Amino acid sequence: MTGNAGDEVLGGHRAGVLRAVVRRRGRGLTAADWRHAVACAAPSPVRNRLGHPAVEDANWLRPAARRVGLVETMQREAARPLRWDRSVWAAALALRAVMIGNRTRERIVADCDSELVEPVRTPGFLTSYAAFGGRWGGLGRAAGTRLLAAGLLLDAVIDRRQKAYFNASRFGSLSRAFGRDWDGRGVDETLVNSVALRAAWLADVPSAATAMLLQQAWLAGQNGAL
Repeated sequence: MTGNAGDEVLGGHRAGVLRAVVRRRGRGLTAADWRHAVACAAPSPVRNRLGHPAVEDANWLRPAARRVGLVETMQREAARPLRWDRSVWAAALALRAVMIGNRTRERIVADCDSELVEPVRTPGFLTSYAAFGGRWGGLGRAAGTRLLAAGLLLDAVIDRRQKAYFNASRFGSLSRAFGRDWDGRGVDETLVNSVALRAAWLADVPSAATAMLLQQAWLAGQNGAL
C-alpha cells in the first residue's frame, strides 16, 4: 500500500488556497503565501508566465532543455481548473511520468505475487473527495489530511507546512559512491550537464528529479546495458 498521488490530490488546489486566505482574512500569511494566493487567482495566461522553482533550479539541465521543461510545467499548471472538484480530478489525471511509475510498481508487485493498493488515486476515492468539497468548498492539504487521518496522525504532522522528503531511499551510500566515481557516461550531454548532475547527486538533499538519471547512468555502466 502506498500514498502515491496524495500530494497532488490533497493539496495545491487553487480554490482551496483562496478559500483559506478568505477564511483567515489574511492573518498570519507570509509573503510567500500571498504570492501563492495571487498566482492561484490569476488568469491562465498570467500563470503560464510565472516561474517554477523546481524547474528553474534544475541546473543539471542545459538551458534549452530547462526552458522546454519550464514551458511544459507552466502550461500544465495554468490549465488546472479553479473549481475545487474539477481540480481534484485534474490532479489525478495521469501524466506520462505518473503512468510509467504506476505500471512499474504494478509489474514489480505482480512479480512478487502481491497486490498494489494505492487508495488516493482510485476512482471511488476521487469521486467521494471531489463531491465532499463541491465546487468552491474545497480543502487545503492539512484539512484534507485531517479529514482522512484525524486521530491517526499527530496534529504536528498534519499541520506541518514543510514538504516531506524521501530522497534517502534512493540516494544512500552506494548511490553517493557511484556519483563520486562516475565518469559521465550514460546521459545525453546535449541535454544534461554531467558536472552539475554529479554535484546534485552529492548534495546534502539530492533532488528527486535526478533519480532516473542516476539509474540511467548506472545501467549504462553495466556491461553495455544501454
